[in-house]
Amino acid sequence: MRMWFSRPSFVGLLSLSVFAALDGCMARNIESQRVPVTGPSVPGSAVSVPVGDGNCYKSDAFTCSIERSIFDKTNAYRAQRGLNPLKFGWHLGYAARNWSMQQASRGGISHSGFPSARERVLISEFGSGSSFDVSGENVAYTGYSSGSVESVASDFAEMWWNSAGHRRNMLGNYDFLGVGVYRSGHSWFATQIFGEE
Repeated sequence: MRMWFSRPSFVGLLSLSVFAALDGCMARNIESQRVPVTGPSVPGSAVSVPVGDGNCYKSDAFTCSIERSIFDKTNAYRAQRGLNPLKFGWHLGYAARNWSMQQASRGGISHSGFPSARERVLISEFGSGSSFDVSGENVAYTGYSSGSVESVASDFAEMWWNSAGHRRNMLGNYDFLGVGVYRSGHSWFATQIFGEE
């Protein structure tokens, strides 16, 4: 499902429309495999991150703050519906950020290769160990944002929430959520990857 939104933005006296796009995919109808991921410490990595401690993996503090804010906003939406919170999937966040970066380099959004391409990124980075299903994905990009953590996070969370298919993923019966964002010029690309234990 692809949707386009137009938001007015005022720069000086000029009015311009900046477009944002989003795309959502539920993998329930796609065969998904268990993806091996290591436990509490990733040998040989630049950062050793304990599972579930709320940190993100291999990124700067600003990017991590946006990703965590999108994660928190998603759980707030779930709480409004009486659903259990999702666990912070830092490993899925790494795959999500990788996909956001690839989409930025291509200049558009898609679910190309989902879920197998995301699984390959996880296996390549983390090797074997604990396993998680890569089960659902939301993607989007926007050229409208002040660039602050709150602005970027709110733009993506609200776009997804206001679309029935993306909202269905956000409220889905998953255990983990990984969020990855990437900035390219004045545009931001974001991916949510939902997984199960």
